[in-house]
Amino acid sequence: MWSVRDRCLAEAMVVYDAALNAQGIPSWIAQDPDRQWTVDEVVDNAAAALDAAREEYERGQGKNHGLRLVVVEKPSARPDRLDDQPGQPEQ
Repeated sequence: MWSVRDRCLAEAMVVYDAALNAQGIPSWIAQDPDRQWTVDEVVDNAAAALDAAREEYERGQGKNHGLRLVVVEKPSARPDRLDDQPGQPEQ
């Protein structure tokens, strides 16, 4: 059972999410005539990998009923990440 606080927070999140436009900007900000906007190009590498995989499956294998392609990060994809445990001295 949810507490009253948790239920109120969940309901507030639903209301907030409903107020976001397609770009994830709250409508009261996006529709403010005193604000100006510009468009920036950003490559979503996870979406690009998914698009490429979908194209490959459509080209080569046809229909795979129930197949879901899921994007997961390759373990070596982020060389800047340290796999050391907290408190371990750096080598």
